Amino acid sequence: MVSSVTEGKDKPLMYPATFRSRDVVLLDKIDLVPFLDADVDAYIAHVREVNAAATILPTSTRTGAGMGSWS
Repeated sequence: MVSSVTEGKDKPLMYPATFRSRDVVLLDKIDLVPFLDADVDAYIAHVREVNAAATILPTSTRTGAGMGSWS
C-alpha cells in the first residue's frame, strides 16, 4: 500500500485492518518531514504494532530518496 507522511503517524492505528493485510507499506513524501510535524519513526512503530512482518519503504518520489531499495 502507499501512504505518505502527510497522512499522519497514527494512520496505521486508525486503519489497522488495512495495514495488517499488507506485505509492503511504501511511505512516500519523506522529503516533507523537515517542514511538517511528521515522525517517521513513530509511523513505522505504529505499522509494526499492527503488522510486524510488513516491509516498510520510506521514499520520496520528488527527490528519489529510498528508491534504491527497489533495485
